[in-house]
Amino acid sequence: MGRAKNGRNKAGTGDFIFENYKEQDSDKYEEKALELMCRHFEFYGQLNSPDIEYVTRGAKLSCTHGNRYIYLDAARDHGVYDGKNPVLTCKDCKKEENIKDFGACGNGKFEPLYSEEAPHPAQTALNRNGQERYVCLPVLLGEWGYGDINSRSLLIGEVLIDKAYKVYKKESFDSGEFSEDTIEQIAKNQIQNMGEDVEYSQALMKCDNLLCLYGGVISIEENPEPEEESVIEDNSEMGELEEENLGLPRGEEIYITSWLKAYKGEPDGKNGKRVYYDKEARELLRTDYPKIDWYSYEEQTEKNGNCADHLEGQEFISTDRGVLIDEKERYWITLGPRVIDSDYPDTGNCQAEYFADSIGCRVDVVLSKMDNKDEHIYLECVWSGNIKAHTSGNGIYQTGVPYINSTQAKTEPFKEEYVNGSIIEFTGKDPHETGTMSEYMVDYLIVYPNPDKPEPKFCHFAQDFVVKCLKSVTLQCVHSYCNYQL
Repeated sequence: MGRAKNGRNKAGTGDFIFENYKEQDSDKYEEKALELMCRHFEFYGQLNSPDIEYVTRGAKLSCTHGNRYIYLDAARDHGVYDGKNPVLTCKDCKKEENIKDFGACGNGKFEPLYSEEAPHPAQTALNRNGQERYVCLPVLLGEWGYGDINSRSLLIGEVLIDKAYKVYKKESFDSGEFSEDTIEQIAKNQIQNMGEDVEYSQALMKCDNLLCLYGGVISIEENPEPEEESVIEDNSEMGELEEENLGLPRGEEIYITSWLKAYKGEPDGKNGKRVYYDKEARELLRTDYPKIDWYSYEEQTEKNGNCADHLEGQEFISTDRGVLIDEKERYWITLGPRVIDSDYPDTGNCQAEYFADSIGCRVDVVLSKMDNKDEHIYLECVWSGNIKAHTSGNGIYQTGVPYINSTQAKTEPFKEEYVNGSIIEFTGKDPHETGTMSEYMVDYLIVYPNPDKPEPKFCHFAQDFVVKCLKSVTLQCVHSYCNYQL
């Protein structure tokens, strides 16, 4: 550290001037200057670096060019939680799966930049000022990001497991092939040896943003409130509240046929898992089967015997049209296996026991108008535990082809009448009245966890995970044979 004289009794050491400088104490002055410089750079770093706040599912998003807020979603978590909320990564920026549209593109203050390389969408919509604009069609330029990659404090990694399903699944555990001790040892060995097959992603931070081809900048406004703070204490001014959706009010009632009640808008979906599907792939069925629709019916008058033990206390009530509802007037429905478990293997047998902890769970079915994708309604349903086995290839909508190891593969290997594209099967009799049902399509579903079902000891359905902590954080990692606290 160099010194410069600045008067008879003054001397500069680094960026500092010391009064009454004495040459014999130079080492002491240098030491003091070093301490001060360290403090300065620590402050400078704090001033110029954003606070580290990891982003969780349900965070509120805005776009400079957009006309409404949306909420960041995730089809699956990565095994890392902040409290009870799953932490997302910079790769969580897929259209529909993570990010929906922001309404119309252009709001008077910011307008999109269209060109030959970036042509405008075909459809139009009204912005919040009532002006016609093209609809928002996010074309994202890369992943979430901000600043120097070295500023990241958390990397989340997922083990790359091939489709042969080397991880031992729940069928193996239930079959008695392995003891519980053996399964636990397998899990330990997998965790010890999985470092070579891990792909790391940067944890998403609140300061990150996304860029759109049309000029928009997508930002994270706020994380969802902690669960313990989201309880509504005073509801005197909110009118009639929906008990099951965390005290949030329902939308306006609407009947799309005489027997089917829906609610306008989209549900809050707090704590629920949003489930999307490939709409384009499903539309290909129309080539040979033009009458496909989102709904069908499963003749039934009571609980399925294979599911009855998991539906204790839940009622099956027949309406005057023969459709079954529960005690809270939710419609009993049958679903494909990947609505419940997005990683359900192609080799699965579609047995109810595999999904034991989810049987009887609440499901909201969000529909959009065929001729106006921004017009939403939703149905309040409940899963009967019955599984749409003829959904092979996607696990959500009916293809007529059963899962190869299901019972139906032997009894009904292919049924043309099952090639109906249905996502929802209403339980009970077919009322033979559709009203305006076919004017809608399923946009997405929200599956809520059963509050009274215990957490499984093993998470057989999610990929394993690895976390690299570069700084001290308080996050909990799950989805292994045990829990880790960082």
